[in-house]
Amino acid sequence: MPLFKSPISPHLSPNASKQDIRLALRYLITPWLWRYWKKGPHIVQLENSFKRDYPGSTALAVDSGRSALRLVLEGLNLKPGDEVVTQAFTCIVVPNAIRAAGGTPRFLDIDSTYNLSPEILKATLSKNHRITAVIVQHTFGVPADILSIQKICQDHSITLIEDCAHSLGVSVNSQPIGSFGDAAIFSFGRDKVISSVSGGMAIAFRKDLQKHLSNLEPKLPLPSLFWIKQRLLHPVIFSVAKRLYYVVNVGKVIIAVGRKLRLLPDVLSTQEKAGQAPAQVYRLPNAIAHLAIQQYQQLPKNLEHRHSIAKMYRANIKHPSQQIPPNSKPLYLRYSIEVKNQTELLKKGRLQGILLGDWYTDIVIPCSANHSDIGYIDGSCPAAERLATRIVNLPTNPLTSPTAAQQVINFINQAAS
Repeated sequence: MPLFKSPISPHLSPNASKQDIRLALRYLITPWLWRYWKKGPHIVQLENSFKRDYPGSTALAVDSGRSALRLVLEGLNLKPGDEVVTQAFTCIVVPNAIRAAGGTPRFLDIDSTYNLSPEILKATLSKNHRITAVIVQHTFGVPADILSIQKICQDHSITLIEDCAHSLGVSVNSQPIGSFGDAAIFSFGRDKVISSVSGGMAIAFRKDLQKHLSNLEPKLPLPSLFWIKQRLLHPVIFSVAKRLYYVVNVGKVIIAVGRKLRLLPDVLSTQEKAGQAPAQVYRLPNAIAHLAIQQYQQLPKNLEHRHSIAKMYRANIKHPSQQIPPNSKPLYLRYSIEVKNQTELLKKGRLQGILLGDWYTDIVIPCSANHSDIGYIDGSCPAAERLATRIVNLPTNPLTSPTAAQQVINFINQAAS
């Protein structure tokens, strides 16, 4: 393996371009920009971009997608015993947000799109009258059967929240995902469609939720300068670490030391892995909003690249993959396939410099708590449980070249079973 070869990966700061690294460095090393780390014009500029692309919405930029979800749920004024539907096969931050807002997670199974099954939702609602809201996750940028789910929620007068953490830029019938429900949330985490390392957006269409978000805007504190510095350092450190990843493992050491010295932010805290949401929600600061805007402006190019890479995979890999609903335009945040030798394949890939993704090797990840502690009953969602033992994700991000994608194809066709 060449010494200065970067790993092929759907994570490890997969979106950070040279332009993003330069912008982060400018904020870090230019003294007259330091006063704009927290406050400045880019927060409102980012919110206005979403209001433009989702007409009729109110938008609020916050420190993460999980915070955005929590704030929307808090606007529902959930009471003890109120249940909120989410799918099994998701991230632990979703049930954490439900619980933090006072609700109880109700996990339902998925269909062949790896998203919430409308049939199971309909059958559940016919028997359960404690369900107050439904969260629809458009997994890996492939939309759920949102038209069916929308109608079911309307028929039962239930709030519909779209979790678009994976699906910024996706559409169904030429209508953008995120505009079918009462509210939607987006994530700008390090390995999402666009990335400012951390960050999220809540948008609302229903009047009471719009008022709730508008009232929150002046009350939310900004994070510390240390928090902002960690996010600005992230693309810079990873750009060096990836280049030196296989130089006597220097790159791996740089990442490990960066985390040890707290120069790099944790993806999830120990508290979150144990099933508890962070105590505080923050406004998205100006410097981080600037990174998000820069990537948002590149979204069409980003989506085009992901489509072209996914097309290569689809044409050359015969393993079962996510089903695409009719009349939809997905984006393939990660192109996911099902294999029989999941654990072995992930290990073999690492030895060849191909770091395949493992979303999600459990029905809720990453979870240090027992499933029962977060409200999941083992065996209740068999399709999600089966998929969690078989899925691997292939990279589609802007840093994955066609040459790299061909390497992934060759590896999968040789090593996967």
